Formats: sequence, C-alpha cells, structure tokens
Amino acid sequence: MTDKLFQKHLWGLTLPKPFDNVPDRKSTVFLSKYNSNHPSKSTLYAPLLRAIIAYANLQYESENGGTSKCAIGMQGDDVVIAEYESNVRTAVVFLKKQGKFIAASSDNSGIGNFSPYLLGPNGKSGSALFYALMPVLLEDKEFEENYDKFYEQLKLGYPYLELVYEVGFKMCDNVYRRIELGSMSTVGIEIDIPATNNIALLTPLAIQSGVYNPDTIIYGNYSIFKAEKIKKEHETVKPEDFIGKYKLSDRNFTDKECSLVPKLPNWYQIPHEVENICKHIKETSASNMPIKNIMLRGPAGTGKTEAAKAIAAGLGLPFMFLTCSANTEVFDLIGQILPDMDASFKDDSLPNFDDIMMDPGSVYCKLTGEYKEDANNQEVYELLVNKARANDNNQKGFKYIETPLIKAIKYGYCVEIQEPAIISNPGVLVGLNGLLDKCESITLPTGEVIKRHPECVIVITTNTDYEGCKSMNQSVISRMNMIYDMDELSKIQLVNRVMSVTGCNNQSLVEQMADVVIDIAQKRKESMITDGSCGVREFIAWVQSTMLTNNPYESAMYTIIPLATADPECREELINSCLSTRIQ
Repeated sequence: MTDKLFQKHLWGLTLPKPFDNVPDRKSTVFLSKYNSNHPSKSTLYAPLLRAIIAYANLQYESENGGTSKCAIGMQGDDVVIAEYESNVRTAVVFLKKQGKFIAASSDNSGIGNFSPYLLGPNGKSGSALFYALMPVLLEDKEFEENYDKFYEQLKLGYPYLELVYEVGFKMCDNVYRRIELGSMSTVGIEIDIPATNNIALLTPLAIQSGVYNPDTIIYGNYSIFKAEKIKKEHETVKPEDFIGKYKLSDRNFTDKECSLVPKLPNWYQIPHEVENICKHIKETSASNMPIKNIMLRGPAGTGKTEAAKAIAAGLGLPFMFLTCSANTEVFDLIGQILPDMDASFKDDSLPNFDDIMMDPGSVYCKLTGEYKEDANNQEVYELLVNKARANDNNQKGFKYIETPLIKAIKYGYCVEIQEPAIISNPGVLVGLNGLLDKCESITLPTGEVIKRHPECVIVITTNTDYEGCKSMNQSVISRMNMIYDMDELSKIQLVNRVMSVTGCNNQSLVEQMADVVIDIAQKRKESMITDGSCGVREFIAWVQSTMLTNNPYESAMYTIIPLATADPECREELINSCLSTRIQ
C-alpha cells in the first residue's frame, strides 16, 4: 500500500521548512535499516515531513504551555484518534489491527459539516493520515531515535541542518519500508486503503454517540471529538524512582534535611507538568537566567500542593511551605523579632505582637508619642524593632524567628507559598520581589542581608475560585519563570485519584458518586454559591465515610452536602437536584 500513501505525483512536491533548502532530496547514505534494496536510496517525502513537523510542533506547544489546533490521542491501545490542522481541520481515526483509516474534513463550523477525505491528484496529499500514524511510527526504535533528534533540533531552532536532513531521510525511508513490508514482518505497518482512494467517511453520529472517544490524550486539545482529558506520560515513573531524578547537585544533606525531602505515596501519578518543570529547572540551573520561580494556578483539588511536593521530590530538595491568610504581612514571610521568654532580660515597656495586631494606632502612639489612626501593622512592627535595638544594641531579651521561606532561601530548599491571592494587602508579596528578581537578596528585620541559595526553588500555588481571592500583583507575575494552569480533573481522573487515596475498590459506586460531585460543582457555579467547596478533598471525605456506613446517601448528609454550602435552602436544592437523582 505504499503507492496509496506515497503518491507518485507528490514525490516532487515542495518540501516544508527546514527541508526546503536540502541540496538533494534523494540520498544513498542516510538509509533506514529496513532498506534492503541494492543499490539503495531514500527520498524525502513532503506530506510525511509535514505530518512529522506538525506532531513535533504540537509536542513542543503542549510541553511549554502553548495552545494548538491539533490533537492526538488513543482510545484503548488499538485506536488512534487525531485532529490535524492544515487549510481545514481533518478528523482521523486509525484502527491499528485492521490498518484502516476513517476520516472527514471539517470547515470548523461544527461536526455537522463534514466532507469525505479523498486521496489522489484531485484530492488530499495524505499528511493527515501520516499524522494519525505517528503513535504507531514511534513504536519503532529506529524511527523514535531519529524523531527525538529532530525534535531537539526543532526546539533549538534547527541549528544543525545537516543533522536535520539526515534524520529526515532516515524517518522517511523508515516509514516507506515498514509500510512496504506490511503484514510480512513484525516491524511492518499494515495499511488498507480502498482502491477508489476514498477513505471511509467519519460520521457525526459516530462522534456524538461516543463510538470514537479518545480516553488518553497524548498532546493537544480536541474540538471535534469528545475526550476525557488524561495526559499520557511517555514514561510511567514510579513515585519512589522519581525522588532525586533531577538532582541539581551532589550536596550532602543532614539527616533532618533528608527527612524533609517528600516521600511520594504509591498511588500518586507523576503529572506531566511536574516532570516538565523539573526538567526546566535542572537544564537551566547553570545558565545566566535559571528557572527557579514557579506558579501553579487552578481550582481547589487539582493537586497544586501535591505537585509542589513532587517538584521538591524530583529535585531531591527538602520541602517547606508557608500558608498565607487575609492578614498576612511581610514579617509573616521574612520573620519577626520577638521577646525571648527564656532570656534574663525582658523589657515590659515594649508592646507585644498581639498588641500590634489588635490596635496598631495605639501601639504607634506608645512608641512615638503621636497617635496615627491609619498606622498599619508593618510600619508599627518596624518601629518596635528599632525601639528594641535602641534599648539594647545587642538585642538582649529578643530573638529573631526564621520563617520556612527564609530557611529555604538560606539553605537551598524548595518552598511552597500557598494561597497568596487571599492576602488583603496586595503589596505584601511585592516585598519578595528582591528575592524573585536577579538580585536575589532580602534584608531581614535584624538588618542582615541574605542571598538566595542558587538551588532554592520557590513555588507559588494559588486558587482563583475561593471567595476573597484577588488578582496577583503584575510585578510578581512578571517574575515567575513558569506558570502552569492546573485544569479541573475529568471524571475518570477524579475516580482514579479518589479510589487510589481511599482504597475503595467499588468503581461503579465511586463513578456514581463522581457524577454527583460534578453536578454539585456545576450547580454551585450556576447558583453563585460561594460559601463552601466541592472538590477532590470533599469527594474523598464522602467516599471514606461511605466505606464505613455503606450508605452513600446518609454519608452525603454530613460530608459533600454541608461542605458545599452552609445555606439550608441551597443545601436542599443540591440534595433534590444533584444527590437524590443519582443516589438513593
């Protein structure tokens, strides 16, 4: 079937960049190991190269937080489901066991406007079909090795064109020979294309009824097919094997520091985002602008804190965290000078920390002799520190209390700053800009200037759907090296995570309960209920209770329902519209 996909009239088609300036589109040197012809040659084939380039661009965009109009994934192990974008979007299904394609072109106005996919001089070039073959092509070690070399060149902007041309010849020859071998060899790819060249038409009904429904997304976002968004890892890494996989150095930690390196639970699946972040941090650690400031955004329960711990584990670094509140001030982040209750000296004339928090105006008056109604906690605290220093230059009777953030900065740990968007004073986090910036230093309340350890990694995790959350200050956003938006979990992901955490093995029941959780979350948005939460944590609590009571309806009455809202009328509505319709 090589003549069906490698069409004779297209062998001379203009090659896509970066192959458009190749000296000769034929080679007798760069051959696939499956080429047994004598004399042998390989030829660059434009439609196949376009498919390879599209797949590589899609991989790059997916790994770097970009968006793409293409998508590719699997349904089970034997069905490839792809969406390819050229002049129009083409939806392609490849049935591996049968070697058959099912395809349709769409004008992007909806799945009702499909047209047949016809190969030949008056039809299509076949790039969309080659693109759908990519997961199958990559099962071969020779093709995979050459593709990986090509992908590295693409990421760097094709600095070595000679290498690009070499792997291009080998990939084209590899695909041609394997399709030529077909079912005659274990490495062959069997392709069955009708004699009319008219590929079987993919119908809207087949999509709408879920006949073809990708359950694993390799890369991209589907717009034609319905898909459960499950990212496929190219390598399944066990949690225990991930610890220290991206170590930044061979530092020797103390026993106490080693105990702070997260031990990932067996049920935890390493997200693609985490592995990608660790790769970026390690690969840029020796550069002039290393990646060390990370932000993870997303709704509650999407695994932001677990991801922060996994980043620390992957880097082999001790992990610390600091949780923000509405009243968080700068000294909560960088530390405080407090009275030393164990010291022999104690100055009772000075106000304490509780006084500052309760009535900063009165404390300001006590320290300066003037009442200032709009005095804030920060400036009063600074006055107290200066007063303490004036009373005793050696700060006898006072001690400096380090925060987890300062410890991480000084000793080179990974630290998570949780929920800074909830801080009432938006300027508080701006006080850390010196640390996040290239100068990487900060002045402590003691007057000491500390430098940020070169291996310190700061991960900010923030939620945008909790009541009271505010927009992050732009100066802080601009100092982040990488920002990942964590998507809400799909039903399949939700079920798998909750079953793994709780140990519940009744999948059909957990799926039923997942439908309720999804319904409640949607109802809360529609009804603008903001006084509770409904996510993974609440779902876990419900399942755990159900495992004890054997009654999911009863357990819902003191887990998922009251956690969703405190309003009696809203709770009644959630019970009637979401719970009672699915759980009896």
